[in-house]
Amino acid sequence: MNIIICDDDKIQVKQIEQFLSVREGYTIFSFHSGTELLQYGPPACEIAILDVKLRDTLGTRLAETLRKRYPEIDIIFISSYPQYVTSAFHVKASQFLIKPINRKTFLAEFDYILAERGSRHFRWVVSNKSSIYSLLPSEILYVEAYHRHLFIHTAKQKITICGKLKDVCEKLEGYGFVLCHQGFLVNTRYIERIDGDTIYLTGGDSVPISSRKRKGFIEQYSQIISRHQIDTL
Repeated sequence: MNIIICDDDKIQVKQIEQFLSVREGYTIFSFHSGTELLQYGPPACEIAILDVKLRDTLGTRLAETLRKRYPEIDIIFISSYPQYVTSAFHVKASQFLIKPINRKTFLAEFDYILAERGSRHFRWVVSNKSSIYSLLPSEILYVEAYHRHLFIHTAKQKITICGKLKDVCEKLEGYGFVLCHQGFLVNTRYIERIDGDTIYLTGGDSVPISSRKRKGFIEQYSQIISRHQIDTL
């Protein structure tokens, strides 16, 4: 995987390089201007980390060019100017981080983007006596466990297989699923509202939320929502 860093602050570039040094499997290409990046950028790139305000251009303009060159690229903007956040997400940025950048926060957002990239291609393959199913995480509303059986609910069908919910949690970890009850794993992207001990989902379905798991569930859900709310800007 190729990663581009572009910031005219050389100290900032070094800092991000150090953050990424704890991760393996990446080739980093660092630049200090938009002109340099466009001239010497790699033939392929998956993630670009761009300063919003470069000396020779705006990062948002640079992002538009990069999207044409690398159609599948994810863009992380970094900036000391929060007023650029709206224009940044008009070019469909994956994240906007305010300087100074915290290492823990940066790596958490970086890992989240990696998981999102993986979800575009990952399929959960399950089977029962009659059929084999290949499911995208985004197709699944929730998974229900009862008497050693799993009931996978999608918008179109309910699939019954044998298994443990614990194993499903591990399989779908990182794709927006949160355990809300000892017998229910819900896809947070379909939550419309939470009312008391009930979670209401898009399409009319509802699932229970247990008192024991409510606090932890709300915390996890809030973290996921804070990441996805940028898509509405």
